[in-house]
Amino acid sequence: SGLLSGTLQAAKTQRIDHQTSCTDVITEAMRALLLLLAAAASAEWVEWPAGQAVPEGASTRININTNKVEVDIDVNATLLEHRYRTSVNEATRAEDTTANLTRRETIISSLKRLPPDEVGDVESLTDAELDALWADRQESLRKWSEQLSDAAKSLQNRLQALLRDDHEAKLEALDELDFELSDLDNAKDFHDALGGWPALAGLLSADASEVRRRAAQCVGTAAKHGFQAWVLEAEVLPRLVNMLDEATWPARKAAVYALGCALRSSAPVQRAFGRRGMAALSKLASTALEDSGNQQAWAVADKVAALIGDLVQEGRAVPPDACDAVAAVLAKAPADGRADRPLRAVLAAVPHCGAGWRSRNAVDVSALRDAFPGDEYGRDLVQLCDDVTEAIRTAEEPPAPPKEPLADLELLPPKLIERLAAAAGRRGGGEL
Repeated sequence: SGLLSGTLQAAKTQRIDHQTSCTDVITEAMRALLLLLAAAASAEWVEWPAGQAVPEGASTRININTNKVEVDIDVNATLLEHRYRTSVNEATRAEDTTANLTRRETIISSLKRLPPDEVGDVESLTDAELDALWADRQESLRKWSEQLSDAAKSLQNRLQALLRDDHEAKLEALDELDFELSDLDNAKDFHDALGGWPALAGLLSADASEVRRRAAQCVGTAAKHGFQAWVLEAEVLPRLVNMLDEATWPARKAAVYALGCALRSSAPVQRAFGRRGMAALSKLASTALEDSGNQQAWAVADKVAALIGDLVQEGRAVPPDACDAVAAVLAKAPADGRADRPLRAVLAAVPHCGAGWRSRNAVDVSALRDAFPGDEYGRDLVQLCDDVTEAIRTAEEPPAPPKEPLADLELLPPKLIERLAAAAGRRGGGEL
């Protein structure tokens, strides 16, 4: 016990100034200890390695011929030390091999989770090739992480600009936000992490028409990429409906775009839109047709007709004014190919509009039919005209729509409408 303690102390004293690890200190002590244990059975003097600490209790002398330190030690200790070193080296090599094997297996296991076309057959790679591939993937992840951080900072900057009282900064931020909301992750971060949706919704009622237009464009982009339910938050939907009475056609067009992205294939948004929304669309179509010769006004009327037609095809009830609106748009459609969407809207609406609509709107597509060009697209439009004529001729009076339990359902808050609709669905009552 004393010999071991002295050996450790000597090794520690010898190595402490070199800031060597504890493993090296213990290794040095054990090597000296093995030599000393062997020396206990020997009366011979053996040269002690230069620089090796000699613990207390060991017999030492200086050979005057060689000027070397010698200790009383058995010469067989050399073999013992050799065996010790060999066993340590073999154990170390085994540990290194195990570590390398474990590392290789870990890398392969991680890479196998990736698509095969990205990494190939990783098990056939050499260690060097595997390390190179792994390093490349780590670098890609580092860059991706930096991009995520940059995207988050960018979105935060956009939100701060939206909240500032700086007109030009708002316009620039809305343009950039419109692009960023087309990315699903960015859109979620803006809505969920940053809570920026109410700020964007507020700009739909801003004083400047151009700010309102760009804000509506952003809402439409988010809805187009799968986030239609967001328009039921922060009074976005009623604000978009109010924008249909805008003073400028570009702002109206942006509102129709946003409504189209939100309404198509979304029953909850359609229910919240209700009769008030359909009436506002119909009124907008009539207003646009009154501005004859204005290409922007016609573009809005065309989009309104297409949206009404799509909603009809999805099973929405069509009020009489909506039926009249699509017929009016078709009546003024030019024969240059832009009659495509009004024709399809009328074709969709005919079975739902009834005899009263047919008597009020003598839909005659013969003049339009004769004016189409003779190319393949023109022939498709001619066929569409024939389909409309046949649909009008054979249409029957549609069944009366089911009575709504609440006459002014669309006046309720959107969240309450959603709760009522969900309750009706659970009772098997279908639509409200």
